[in-house]
Amino acid sequence: MSDQNMPDEKRRKGPAAHAIGGGLWVMVERIVSQACQVVVFIVAARLLGPAEFGAFALVAACSILLMRVAEGGWAPYILAWPGDSTVPQQVLLVAILSGVLASVLGAVAGSGLPLFGVSTQTTILVVLFAGWVSLAVTSSTQKAILIWMGRLRAASLAEICGDLAGLVVSLVALYSGQGVFSLVYGRLAFQVVQLLVSFSVTRLPPLPGLRGDDFRRMLHMSGQFFAARMIFNLRIYAATFMIGAFLGPAAVGFYRAAERLTGAVAEVVGVPTTTLGWNLFREARAADEGGTGGFQKVANVFFPVLVAVAVPLFAWLAIMGDDIVHSLLGPEWLPMLQVLQILALARLLTLVSYASEPIMSLAGRVDLLPRIALMFLGITVVCVLATAPIGLVPLAWAEVFVAFAAAINTIYCAHRFADIEWGGIFRHWLRLSLSITVGVLSLYLLKQSPLLDGINPFARAVALSLPAVLAYAAALAVFESELRQAVSARLAHRLHFKRES
Repeated sequence: MSDQNMPDEKRRKGPAAHAIGGGLWVMVERIVSQACQVVVFIVAARLLGPAEFGAFALVAACSILLMRVAEGGWAPYILAWPGDSTVPQQVLLVAILSGVLASVLGAVAGSGLPLFGVSTQTTILVVLFAGWVSLAVTSSTQKAILIWMGRLRAASLAEICGDLAGLVVSLVALYSGQGVFSLVYGRLAFQVVQLLVSFSVTRLPPLPGLRGDDFRRMLHMSGQFFAARMIFNLRIYAATFMIGAFLGPAAVGFYRAAERLTGAVAEVVGVPTTTLGWNLFREARAADEGGTGGFQKVANVFFPVLVAVAVPLFAWLAIMGDDIVHSLLGPEWLPMLQVLQILALARLLTLVSYASEPIMSLAGRVDLLPRIALMFLGITVVCVLATAPIGLVPLAWAEVFVAFAAAINTIYCAHRFADIEWGGIFRHWLRLSLSITVGVLSLYLLKQSPLLDGINPFARAVALSLPAVLAYAAALAVFESELRQAVSARLAHRLHFKRES
């Protein structure tokens, strides 16, 4: 990456301080996004009927599939690009054109639906979503350019502005009687605001000129990213389809609810993990003139920070699960609690694999990603077929096995292809277990106490976590000198920056 596209503050930070600062911004963005989605869902559930919700869900699922096809692998191709901004700008134009083509095809298909007896409302919904596809494809590619530039805070702020705009538009439209269209208006508002903010930061217009060998190379590499991601998504939903076949819709409901709760926590940690993985390991490759010699230094910070953040969050979900389920879903959903706790462990193990795509891609082995994804699709199908007829709990343990195998595969591939030695990382994880034990034990004891028994269960789950967080932070300060130094460096940098400004 050329120096003019790299912010000064990023060049001054070490990998630990940058991981803390950038990761916090991305995590805040994910929390805001989840909160906005929950608010819109609750209001929409009260104002819309099941039939409207069903139509929206079906059209939204089809549009997301169309969007995934149209966005191909443009974003990861940009994230892996080692040169200046010319090619990312050219790929941005390709993304815009592919999104427009997908939107046109979707709108044409939607316009013909009345010939098959589809209602006018659903037809308009399809056409609106078709327009959303082109914006969403451009948005994901533009976000990739921001991350490629190292502008993690700007990328997060663009998403936050979009989320808040989408929330306001959705709520105003819902209370104005716009019905199911309100949810589409909110998505359109999100994409428009996100694009305006991100373009105002990058100031990099799309460029023509990607042709010949460069274009074929981009299509080949993007196709590998696309195949790996589509296979991964298929693996994620394989369990849901098979549960429906073996155990019926009620079991699907319990399992999907548990997946949704664990998935929300995984997204808060997983998106920053992937974003920082691309950003930090690409910087290490650039510093090593295209090699992987700097990956070890990044990994020594990256993976301990990941564990330090992720384990307490999933522990909170598992320990306080009954309060969370009772408050958000109702007491009739409590039978899913054991499944929720097991899936929390599975999601935690999966987080290590989130770094697989950036590490393998930047190490020059993107060709292995589709094969690895296909291998784990096969393992998942076999495990689900073996356990789904028995019940949800064995199936959830099968998910833990697959996640553990994926984590082992990530560790092996990172060592084999990126020269990452794991001995020091494992020892750091072992030291972290002391602080994690303090925090988790504190939360468990507070959970068993009668404190705040009379308040809303979810509010109690949040309130009791605060003393546990303080105990965990104190333990980290005692046992984790490296992390303490990283935080101190980050705070010192922020104070110095404020004095200069």
